[in-house]
Amino acid sequence: MLKKDKAELLHRTPKIIPVMLRWQLLAGNRYRIDARVLAPEENEVLKLSCNVGKTNFGFCLLYQNHPFRKYTKHFEHKSWSTDEKFREPHKHIWDEDTEDDKAYMPTDINPKSSLDDQLFAFLKEENIVPQGGYQPLLLK
Repeated sequence: MLKKDKAELLHRTPKIIPVMLRWQLLAGNRYRIDARVLAPEENEVLKLSCNVGKTNFGFCLLYQNHPFRKYTKHFEHKSWSTDEKFREPHKHIWDEDTEDDKAYMPTDINPKSSLDDQLFAFLKEENIVPQGGYQPLLLK
């Protein structure tokens, strides 16, 4: 089980994505990015998983399949641990008791900006530099 202290350390540590980030078109006019994220100072490999659908989207940073940081928008998220409801883009944080259930409304990402801008704001907060470049999302 991922501990909160380890999740916070991985959140703070500088990270890179050495390859081009490219959106893949999936069935149903959905898009996806899956990329390895390197944390050289910690000698760790993480995963960035991004999904965009017709009305929902999410950007997620995983460590050993634990989603320790997420920025998501879906119809409604109800936290079972706090009973809060979210209908706007929100962030999830990790702890070993509630896993990724706890969420809050961010002030550092403009939910009205483009998905590309929101993704880059998420990467910046997570101290991730996409060294290989980025192919913008061109929604149909």
